[in-house]
Amino acid sequence: MKEVKYNLQFMSDWSCGSGLDAGVESDVLPIKDAKGLPFVPGKTIKGILREAAEEINEVRSNQYAAQIDALFGVGADARDEGGQQGQAFFSDVVLPQKEAEEICSNGLQEQLFRRISFTAIQPNGIVKPHTLRTFEFCMPLTLKGSVWLYVEDEAVKTLLHQAFKWVRYIGIGKNRGFGRCIIST
Repeated sequence: MKEVKYNLQFMSDWSCGSGLDAGVESDVLPIKDAKGLPFVPGKTIKGILREAAEEINEVRSNQYAAQIDALFGVGADARDEGGQQGQAFFSDVVLPQKEAEEICSNGLQEQLFRRISFTAIQPNGIVKPHTLRTFEFCMPLTLKGSVWLYVEDEAVKTLLHQAFKWVRYIGIGKNRGFGRCIIST
């Protein structure tokens, strides 16, 4: 087993939606841990990296098809019969422990977030009715995560590192410039 540690540096406001809302205050809330701190779930990172790996594979004429299956698994749900579980575990991507403790001890969790509203404008310059939406975003931060590889194939490690470099945006609002990021090892 090999642990690959990485930094996920957000260059713009970002949000991984929780599926919850705050009534009239916000239509979409970001996912937060029990202490109110933002994080990116490991499942989300796995999906984003798989998509990046598949795009790389497409550009490279299916050079990495076997490595994608080894890394991420085969089948819609690897637990189904006939499916194959991937040989990697993706941790949640979180604030470094020291920073998280400092933020929590000073009660600053809410200072990490801000609400931004959007609406649709009609060609005549008037707001289109019923289009006001408010989202809660997290400020740019650097989070840390790990991938535990249970395979020794160098091509799998190479593909993972290429996928890290391929990712440019994470979360909601990507078409509006939110979630711009860099993943580095």
